[in-house]
Amino acid sequence: RLTQKPSDPGPDPDEEASQILPHRNFLRFCGCSAAIILMAAMLFLILLFTAFRIKVPHVAVARVTSAGPQTLNRLRNGTATVLADVKVRNPNAAAFRFGGGEATIYYGETVVGEAATPPGRAKARGTVHMSVAVEILGRSYPVCRGSRRTLNPGR
Repeated sequence: RLTQKPSDPGPDPDEEASQILPHRNFLRFCGCSAAIILMAAMLFLILLFTAFRIKVPHVAVARVTSAGPQTLNRLRNGTATVLADVKVRNPNAAAFRFGGGEATIYYGETVVGEAATPPGRAKARGTVHMSVAVEILGRSYPVCRGSRRTLNPGR
C-alpha cells in the first residue's frame, strides 16, 4: 500500500484575505482624509480671496469747528485749539481695532497743526466718529487771502 505523504496545502485563502483587508481599509481611510483636507483648503482659499478680502479702513475729517471768534486772536498770539470730527469707516467683514496715532494738519504745503487720535474699535462694516482736539500753531499758519475765511467760527 502506498501511503501518501500529506502535502503542504500552502497558505489558506481566507487567512490571506483577512490580512489584506486592514491594509486596504487603511489606504481607503488615508485617501478619504486627504480628499477632505484638500477640499477644506480649497474652500478656505476661495473664501480668503472673495469674502474675507481685507480692505484698508478709510479715515477722514468730517468737520472742523472753532471755539468762537476768539480763535483767530489766540492764533495770532501763539496757538489755538479747534475740534475736528474724525470718522473711521471699516469696509471689512470683521471688526477693526486701531491704535492711537498722530495726525499732521497741512495748509497748502505748510504744517500748521498736530492732533493725537485715540485708539478705538470699528465694528464690521461700521463707522466710528471721534472728536479730536487739534492744536494749530499760529507761527506756522500762513497769513494770506482766505485764511480768515478758512477758520471762520462755526464751520
